[in-house]
Amino acid sequence: MLTVGERIAAALLEARMQQRELAARLGVTPRTVQRWVNVEGAVPRERLPGIAQETGKPLSYFLDAAAPSPWASAPADLDRWAEVARVI
Repeated sequence: MLTVGERIAAALLEARMQQRELAARLGVTPRTVQRWVNVEGAVPRERLPGIAQETGKPLSYFLDAAAPSPWASAPADLDRWAEVARVI
């Protein structure tokens, strides 16, 4: 089962969006998004609809713990994209 932070990281990879871009779109600091992705802090439920909208994912993707793993169809260069997504 993936955490919400792991799902945000996967959604950012698929959208080819950096954490700082998501932060700007949501009106939060890049550090806040970094904490969510690194599971250092809980993602407020009221932020999930905005995250879903900005990443192009349905809200249920972030709420449904039984959803299929987003890493199953990840590109072969996943490590490279993970590093890109962490850049602030």
